Amino acid sequence: MPQDHIIFIVDDDRRIQEALIELLSSMDMHAVAFGSAAEYIAYPQPDLPACLVLDIELPDINGLQLQRRITASNDIPMLFVT
Repeated sequence: MPQDHIIFIVDDDRRIQEALIELLSSMDMHAVAFGSAAEYIAYPQPDLPACLVLDIELPDINGLQLQRRITASNDIPMLFVT
């Protein structure tokens, strides 16, 4: 079955990434995780409906800075976690 959506997770805690991916996968949702804002920014964005689960504290720029950067060019819904 082709993917019809994607959920991006940006969190530097590997355990959080794994837990969210497992939870979302159990509901047949496709998720991709990143450990930093830079990794997320470098990822080729597919032309699919998407949302972003974003940690506030990241190793490079913080989640609010990433939000400002993203919303300048993309209207992706975001959910913040701390």
